[in-house]
Amino acid sequence: MTLCLDMENMSSVPDQTAAAGWNPGIGGPEPGNTPTHNPLPVPNGEGQATTESPKPPATPSSPTPSNKTETAPPAQHAAPAKSPIKNTKKPHINPENYRKAKAPEAEEPSSDGTQTTVPVRKPGKRNFFRVHPDEEYRLYNVPVVEDDNHEWHILGADLDIPEDLDRFVSHVNLFTCINHKGTLFLWPFKNSTNDWSKSASRIARRADDEWVRLQADMDANGYRVETAPAELRAVEPDWPKMTFDEILNAAFEDKCIDSLDHPVIRSLRGCGYGPAL
Repeated sequence: MTLCLDMENMSSVPDQTAAAGWNPGIGGPEPGNTPTHNPLPVPNGEGQATTESPKPPATPSSPTPSNKTETAPPAQHAAPAKSPIKNTKKPHINPENYRKAKAPEAEEPSSDGTQTTVPVRKPGKRNFFRVHPDEEYRLYNVPVVEDDNHEWHILGADLDIPEDLDRFVSHVNLFTCINHKGTLFLWPFKNSTNDWSKSASRIARRADDEWVRLQADMDANGYRVETAPAELRAVEPDWPKMTFDEILNAAFEDKCIDSLDHPVIRSLRGCGYGPAL
């Protein structure tokens, strides 16, 4: 079967498509210039040319909104933790309440301005130090506990310690000291009869009158003492003009436990930090 096309009609087609803004061989019509005429006739395989109108692009169908709303089961949440209530009133520590214990018998004699903080620590193996010779600047058998950060907390003199906490309590002697750099500190060492405590007591007595430096001797279960060089031995310590009351309260500021609801006590009991619920 011979397919006959009207050449005159075919020759007019490019002119019509060009007028519609379409350039053959380049692509589709320019945006905004969609042709309104019928497209070129396409042979249908039976000798007759047919025309097919362009199909609009398919658009994704949006889901039909449902009138039913699904409600999720309520989530189970733990009760929010209560923030700890901070006690703004700082207890005052009276050193006279701790003077019931007497000084142990000595085994052997072995700066102007106010220091704003007083650390509670050992003298350290790098520093020479002196001990304040006045008995008013030391305490004996003071109950303390150590927190998770290895900082000492003093227990109220009238606080009754339950049996379950007794193993966490240490009784220490507190001596006012100053090192060769001029830093004031309180030296806590246990008030007991073991070798370490006896060794510390001997060195403390010697440090009343001279600069010394201590070094732990693990084999001997005690401390070795080192004498200061002659240049330092000729210098007397310049003790700050602070009363022992001021020193003690500066050393244990925010570190005085006067209640069993204190965060450190609650932590030792496995209750976590915070006041009782």
